[in-house]
Formats: sequence, C-alpha cells, structure tokens
Amino acid sequence: MLAPLLTDMALVFCLLVLLCVLNVIRVEGVAMNRTLPPVLYFPGYGASQLFAQVDDAKYIPSACANVSIPIGTAFLVEDNTKCGMTLLTSLFDPQTALFTSPEGIRIFTGQVGDFTTISSNNYDFVKILESWGYVVGVNLFGVPYDYRLMSDASLTANGFISSVTNLIEHVVKLNQGRKVVVIGHSNGGPTMYTYLTSTSVRQTWKDTHIQAMVGLSGNYLGQMNCISTFLYNPEALRQDMAGSWEANYGSITWGGYEPALVYTIVTTYSHTPQEKNYTASVADLADLFTSVNRQDWVQRLYGVYGMLPVNPRTRNNNRNMMDRSAHPRVNVHCLYGMDLPTVYQYVYGQGAHTNSFEKVGVMGGDGDQDIVDNTFCATWATDVRGQGFVTEAVGFSNVTHMDMYCNDQVMQKVYSILDSYRS
Repeated sequence: MLAPLLTDMALVFCLLVLLCVLNVIRVEGVAMNRTLPPVLYFPGYGASQLFAQVDDAKYIPSACANVSIPIGTAFLVEDNTKCGMTLLTSLFDPQTALFTSPEGIRIFTGQVGDFTTISSNNYDFVKILESWGYVVGVNLFGVPYDYRLMSDASLTANGFISSVTNLIEHVVKLNQGRKVVVIGHSNGGPTMYTYLTSTSVRQTWKDTHIQAMVGLSGNYLGQMNCISTFLYNPEALRQDMAGSWEANYGSITWGGYEPALVYTIVTTYSHTPQEKNYTASVADLADLFTSVNRQDWVQRLYGVYGMLPVNPRTRNNNRNMMDRSAHPRVNVHCLYGMDLPTVYQYVYGQGAHTNSFEKVGVMGGDGDQDIVDNTFCATWATDVRGQGFVTEAVGFSNVTHMDMYCNDQVMQKVYSILDSYRS
C-alpha cells in the first residue's frame, strides 16, 4: 500500500514541478518579448535637408542662374550666397499669419518618416539605436521638416502636423500597438513640442499613441548663437547683401523673424548714437525695434510665429508672447549639455569695433545654448497640466551641443529611458 502511495505522491510532485517550470518559462518568455518602444527622431535644423524646385525658368531668381536645382541643405543653410538666401525667401500674409515661398519656388523636405534626407552627421545616432536592435523603417523613423515654418498654423497649413499624425498611427499599428517615443535634437525639440501642443492633436489620441518625448538640448527658448549670426555676422552690414536678406537665411532662428528686418534694424541702429545691451532674444529685439520707432516690426515679431526665441529673463514681461510654459502632457525627459562657456548676451557698441554687436555675456551651457535655455523644459514640472506625467531634466557636464546625440553617457541615459517603456 505504501509503495503505490509514494508513487502517486512522487507523480503529483513531478507535476507540480513541471507546472512551476512551465510557468517560469511563460513568465520569462513574456519578459523576453517585452520590446523597446518605436522611436521618431526630429533632427536639428541643419540636419533637416531642404530642397528647392523651380519648374518654370521665368521664376528662377537671377542670383541662381548658374545653380543646379534641387539644392541640398549644405548650400541652403551654410552657403552665404544670394541664391541660397533668395530661394529661402518666405513671404508673410498678415491675413492668414502664414509664410509661403514666392510664386514658382517650392521648398520641400524629404518624406516624413524617412531618414534618407536627414544629414549624415546624425547617422551616429541611428547606428547607436541600431546596435540596440532598432530597424529603420520598422521601429525607427526620421522626421524632416521645413525649419522656416515653426508655428502650429504654418506646420498645419503645409500638412506637416497631419503627416506626423498619420506616421505615428502607422508606426503604432506596425509595432503591435506600442506607443512611440519622440526624440528631438536641438531645433527638433521645439518642433516636436509644437506638434505635441498643436490644436490638431487631441489629448485622448496622445494618451494612446505617445509614450514620451526626449529632448537632446532642445532649444525651446531659441538658440542664442543662432540669432547672433545675424547680429555678429559682418555680412549683415554689407549694403550689397540687402536684397538677399529678403530670404530667411538658413532660417537659423527657428520661429524667428525675417532677415530683411534684421538687416534693416542693424543698419538703422548703427546710426543711433547710444549704447544699449541686448540679449540675443526676440523680447529685447522688440525693444530695439521700438527704440527706432518701428512698432510694425514688433507686431510682426509677436503676431506671426507660434514659437519664438525668448529670453526667460524677459519673457514674463511680454504679454503678447505665446505661453510656451505649457506642459506638452506626455512624459518628458530633457537631456542637455552644461559647464561649457556659452555666449548669451551681446552689446551694441561704438568703441574699438565701431557699429557692431560684441559678445559680452558668457555662462555655462553646451557651447551653443546657455544653461537657462537648456533647462527651460524643467519648468514644465511646475505646470499643473503636467500632473501625472514624468518630467525630468538631466545635465551632462562638458558635453557639446552637437555631441548630444552620440555621447556615450547621454546615449546610455536615452537607452535607460527607452528601456523603462518596454512593453
């Protein structure tokens, strides 16, 4: 009697062990199948290639007579020529508050979702994510954009907002319902912020499609050295360049202002016999415009763009500015460089360097953006509209602006963020 009983007990024990083993295998299998979330990458403005198309010869600007079209970003952004700047001309319509290109000239980007027209200097970022198992076109997508058009209204009008929405819906379906993480470097930060806060993007939709946004030195307040390119570049004072400043030169102030205005204000102000400090911000430039009795310029500054480069030290005094402290209402991870000398202020002087803007203010930043700009997104943590969402800001000492998408420490942090959203 005892032997059969022991046999039965042994059988039951073995079955229990087998069930436990199978359960462990099942649980581990689920864990092993947990996958990193799909990623959409918004590059900086210099990496988002723009192309120009002129179909009818009668619309080709005289400055472009000997230039092949289409023209790539290296020419449009970096080459200081009348052709490049003329092609990037943006015309303002006060009725619609939109910017468009002149008749016959079309400026366009690569297809939303495609990496092929994002400059190769961002490929380190792609290769790092590929080493984590990401596959371009499957769970990793690029988002090029027209960096001349940074307002919600303009990006909606040119179809960018709807294109990104359609892409995200496609990516979520392609990845079995996993929500996406949007990552933006430099100007890609405010671009994805504009998207996430667009009136066309519903919160209920974001809740089911967007896991988080990750900013890599996102210039949410505008990049100081971008504006300084106008103020400090000697070319801005050349009389023969006046016509070419009608173009939005490289559009290097995202959501900025027409270079023709900058050219005019620099030359006009150079005849004003006074000295005054101006931080490289729209708020102070508006004050500068006022000082030369051009209130119409101030209205154009404040009335056109949904997002403007604003110095936080003065933004609260400008009631006409868009409230850009609103939380995007997704999980937020802001990563930025710090502890590097970064110019944030310029002074107009008539001393050794007559009639010029001189660098006078330096603080710790990433070499391009000061620490106030880089940490601005941390202020979203105090916005009650962000309750229930993660909001963190992490600085990396001595990491430059252009190393933010390839630095080992930064990318380890990016991986830990993505890893926390496995599903």
